[in-house]
Amino acid sequence: MTHYNLYSQLMLHMLKSCDFLSFNHKTVNLMYLENLVRYSPYFLTEPGFVTLLSQILFSEKSLLSPTYDLAQKSSILLIRICERIAPQQMAADTQAVQQMVENILQVIIMVEGGQ
Repeated sequence: MTHYNLYSQLMLHMLKSCDFLSFNHKTVNLMYLENLVRYSPYFLTEPGFVTLLSQILFSEKSLLSPTYDLAQKSSILLIRICERIAPQQMAADTQAVQQMVENILQVIIMVEGGQ
């Protein structure tokens, strides 16, 4: 195993084991989200990572946050993630990507409805 693989596996373990939904501070939430997006190219092909992204991004601690700044910055991070998901990665985890698309549509409907 190379140092790169060891580092990426350790980072992935830390991202997965961290209880993001228990964070109660906007700055901590944003830092976690930014790191998740920054290092996502290393993990997008990992099984379950797109599902993890979807669960975190479409939570009340991110896109669905009542705090406008956090929701706005989370939407920008979602766009960055969508830009990074290559077609071959989408094919590898189609169910998770489909769930993410459905979540995006729900958020659009909520925004259009003034929520």
